[in-house]
Amino acid sequence: MDLASRQVEAARVSVAGLDTTVSRLADGTIREIVLASTADPDRPLPVSSAASEWRASVGELAFSGIEASFVDAITEPPLVYTIRDGRASLKNLKTGSAEPTELDFLLPFAEGGSVALLGSVAADGSSADLRLKLDELALAPLAPLVAQRTTLVLESGTISSDAMIGYRGAPDAPPSVE
Repeated sequence: MDLASRQVEAARVSVAGLDTTVSRLADGTIREIVLASTADPDRPLPVSSAASEWRASVGELAFSGIEASFVDAITEPPLVYTIRDGRASLKNLKTGSAEPTELDFLLPFAEGGSVALLGSVAADGSSADLRLKLDELALAPLAPLVAQRTTLVLESGTISSDAMIGYRGAPDAPPSVE
């Protein structure tokens, strides 16, 4: 870490044990996001000059032991999915870099199945090349949503899929997804 140059570098940052719950309330608001959003929408955020910006570089940011619950109370009973012992890795995190960030997520669900996301994302968000894999993801937790929108009764089932997703964006054009 070079404080005088406002630069932070780390080869690897590892976080073991991440436990959270994200809840969407019956009125559609997401409690955690509402609490985190304290900025006055009528007052723009200050813009810093390039000379005062910090630069950061992390070779790998790794998370293990991810435990997360997603509760959606917009349905009755609430829709719930729970990640158990997930892991995530982001490699080549650099501010101001043109090099893409590599990501590798594996999120197993207590209700059954898993979601994997692998690939790369441009540091400026202008593009991404990703592989999204659903492996026997349990559909039963979606029963309240299906019942709310249709006359069907969802009792069980799984879904598996393997998709390649490409994203390209340009400042003067709408984004395109392949």
